[in-house]
Amino acid sequence: MLELEAGRRAAIRDLDAIISRLHELTAEEWERPTPDEGWSVRHLAVHLTETIPFMTKILGEIIAVRLGEVPTTETGMVVSVESECDQIIASVTEHRNAFFHTISLMEEADLAAEAPGGTTMPRTGQLYLALATAEFGLHRFDLEESQDDTETGLSAEAIIATDEVMISNMALFATGTGKHPDHPVSYVFAGSLVDTRLTWDGKAWSLDEVEGLPEVRFQGDDSALALFICGRIGIDSDRLGIEGDREIAAQFKTYVPGP
Repeated sequence: MLELEAGRRAAIRDLDAIISRLHELTAEEWERPTPDEGWSVRHLAVHLTETIPFMTKILGEIIAVRLGEVPTTETGMVVSVESECDQIIASVTEHRNAFFHTISLMEEADLAAEAPGGTTMPRTGQLYLALATAEFGLHRFDLEESQDDTETGLSAEAIIATDEVMISNMALFATGTGKHPDHPVSYVFAGSLVDTRLTWDGKAWSLDEVEGLPEVRFQGDDSALALFICGRIGIDSDRLGIEGDREIAAQFKTYVPGP
């Protein structure tokens, strides 16, 4: 499970790395495609001006359970994909600062506290700490990969966070699609931190091992496995090794879409 201080440091570190890199980009580099399908760097940066305040809002509501009031933050800039690059960077930075102020107030007791309005998953501090850490880690990867950096990937904190919010819930997400293979199969991910499987037994999705089922095995480091599960790299990536039917392997994201 992601620890508070580790998640807090990682989320801010990755946001700061994103902002620093955005400052360095040329006009052409802002328009490059990212691994987040359909998004350019510009789209990604504008998305951050929406997702950072969302995380700040929910974490603020969680902290308010303890403090009795939502922490005050000041943000006012509104941007779009048509905005100037420096305006977008200024907006991302403003929201980063508000997020930093809020997450700095979090204490261990807040991890179990819940914001109002939870549905399928209770909106706990632990969940939103992990969501923020995973989201900002993935988007740092998206940006660096778009610029053809030689060493890209996810940090250990981002991998742990991704496991909490995405990987450990694969069966739930697959069930939600209403889709499944034509025959039973088990997708096996053989990493260190990412050591799990997703099984269709002919009736339901689960994370269980079912004896006798055909397997498709994905091998690689934890970062590569998490990036594949999150749709950032495909089956042809040299970061992955695949044993089993590659056609079935390629269908995985049909059953586990997003994020």
